[in-house]
Amino acid sequence: MNITNYESRTKSYLKKIKESKTISEVNKKLVLEYVTIRMTEVTAARMSIICGYLYYFLPFSKNLLEEMHESNKLRLSFSEYGSEICRTGKPRSKSTIKTTYNAVRTLCRFYNDDETPKGIKRIKIKGDMRRNLEPCDMWTKDDVRTLSGYTLLPVDKGLLIQYEAGLRPSELLGLNCGDIIFRNDGWATIKVNGTKNKLSKRLRHINWTLAYLLEWKHFHPNWKPDSPLFVDTTGNRMKYGNVRKRLNALAKRARINKPSDIYVARHSAVLLMKKSKMPSSLAPSQFGHSGRIYDEVYGRLSVEDNLDILKSLN
Repeated sequence: MNITNYESRTKSYLKKIKESKTISEVNKKLVLEYVTIRMTEVTAARMSIICGYLYYFLPFSKNLLEEMHESNKLRLSFSEYGSEICRTGKPRSKSTIKTTYNAVRTLCRFYNDDETPKGIKRIKIKGDMRRNLEPCDMWTKDDVRTLSGYTLLPVDKGLLIQYEAGLRPSELLGLNCGDIIFRNDGWATIKVNGTKNKLSKRLRHINWTLAYLLEWKHFHPNWKPDSPLFVDTTGNRMKYGNVRKRLNALAKRARINKPSDIYVARHSAVLLMKKSKMPSSLAPSQFGHSGRIYDEVYGRLSVEDNLDILKSLN
């Protein structure tokens, strides 16, 4: 059974960078040296993301080692990169530019004693790069029950564990069957390998959505420790685009007029924990991000949610 191989994806991007006729030799050397040294320190998934965005950005930079200290030159590179017409027929989105900026900053920090160079600091990407999700966009338990009732495909039901697990897309789709530990108390533990850094490895526990996972386990074509947890009809590990289409189609059938993808489910899982009064100090161990991000970004509480929490404390 084929699975996503992030090491192979990184090698593929490195090959493209080496053979590129539009990337300068100086920038090629920077990337290759960075990957060689940091390969054992950065997760494979994270490295493939960095190399992918650098591949598309570096043709707009002549010498990143110099430009990272000169904001005007670097700002021009980002301007040209952002205005390029992509395969979609449109310029790159702000979120793509922001993610690219993060990849470039990571590379520049490596060559600046792990400190962000002034040229990078001075560049401000306009607009809010985070998804503008409102409390009304969050999934509820009733939504999940409705979604499960509008599909006969066990794999679709299995994906609904994301409402409780709240993993990053690469973490959810990178799970193997062996990462699931079924307990005798009606709970299951998910060993999250983490994709952002070494510290993002953690354990998540699910209970309410366990029935959906057990149904998928029963119909899984090859439930073995090293087999991908979520596979498509060809037996290959599911990709994000495929899952997004599945969840969107399912929401349309169920007449749920809300964003329906892995990210919304992650936000909803955080909201579920906030309403259960989980402190932000547990955010790193549960969701792999800081308490500040937990408080300010994920799972925004509505006025009614805040009021319900206050009432429960009195």
